[in-house]
Amino acid sequence: MSEVEPRKGYVFAVADGSDFYIPNAVHVERDDELFLFEDDEQAAKAAEEDGVQLIYNMDGVPDGVYLDTVENRETILHELKENPEYRIDTPHGAPTQQEGQQFM
Repeated sequence: MSEVEPRKGYVFAVADGSDFYIPNAVHVERDDELFLFEDDEQAAKAAEEDGVQLIYNMDGVPDGVYLDTVENRETILHELKENPEYRIDTPHGAPTQQEGQQFM
C-alpha cells in the first residue's frame, strides 16, 4: 500500500480568467479547504521552504509567485506577449497590489 502525502496547505494552480494571475501559467495558491495560510503569498513562501523553485527577476512578472520551470517561463513569455495587461511594471520584489486588487 502506498502512502498519500499529506496536504501542505498550498496547491499548484493554473488560472483561467483571473484579474491577477497570468493565464495558463502554473502558480502557487493557498489550499482554501485547509486555510493553513493567511493568503496565497504566505502559501508561496511555504512552498519555497519545502523546496519548490519559484521565478524571481523575470521582467514583468512578480517575484515568488510562479513555478520556475522552462515550460512555465515559456508560457509566461507567450502570455505576456498576447496579454500585456498582466505585465507588472514595478521593481522586482514581493508581489504588489495592482490598481486596488489584493494579491490572492
